[in-house]
Amino acid sequence: MNGATVSASPRDEVLEELWTSGEAGRPLDLERLSHTIHAGPGEGWDEVVRDLVREGAIEEAGGVLRLSEAGAA
Repeated sequence: MNGATVSASPRDEVLEELWTSGEAGRPLDLERLSHTIHAGPGEGWDEVVRDLVREGAIEEAGGVLRLSEAGAA
């Protein structure tokens, strides 16, 4: 994470939103995620999304975000 420590709250919020959207069959892209997430941009959620993609917890294809098998576990 580029040496920065990000709190668990934005990370948990991103994972929860992606879990909920996946269960509902509603794909989320970054723009939609920004409208549904409760953690504000000041909390670093956009950085968290990038970190989760790098870690393999989130997959991004064509701008659509979804939990990977590892992220859903």
